[in-house]
Amino acid sequence: MKRTTCALLVLAVTSAIPAAAQVNDEGPWAFSFAAGLADQVAIGGAPTVSVELERSLTDALSVGVRSGYFNKDDAVDERRDTFYGVVFGRLTWRRPGFSPFVEGGGGRYEFDDGGRRGYFAGAGAEGPQTAWGRWFGVARYHSVERPRQGPLPDFKEAQAGLKIRF
Repeated sequence: MKRTTCALLVLAVTSAIPAAAQVNDEGPWAFSFAAGLADQVAIGGAPTVSVELERSLTDALSVGVRSGYFNKDDAVDERRDTFYGVVFGRLTWRRPGFSPFVEGGGGRYEFDDGGRRGYFAGAGAEGPQTAWGRWFGVARYHSVERPRQGPLPDFKEAQAGLKIRF
């Protein structure tokens, strides 16, 4: 199973690289903001927001930083804030219309009881360029170190947002 997954990943990456001859002509930088829902085992569903700064290295490959936030009252009516700051890599298959992408990265996750390291992986799609930018949708799974005798801090996140290139 691991060999098959690894082989498929290598095939996907190598097939996208030749199409990545030059950086997108809209500009190498992008600023994005997004909103959606996060679902965490410890507190359930909650609204989430994030902002990111991304740099295209090629038409297919980009790197960036993202900061996100969500909060909710837990089972004993205590407000639980969650902040995260991550670095990521994104592989995009440029197509007419919608362009699918996969992304992954890691960073710091801050909870009320302290910070922890974590990582995430996700997939989504960008829409075509509009007068405002590119609309996108993404789903991610965040895996975060579990505190001793504490609730599992992992969470799922689904967001829609707008990417503005410059």
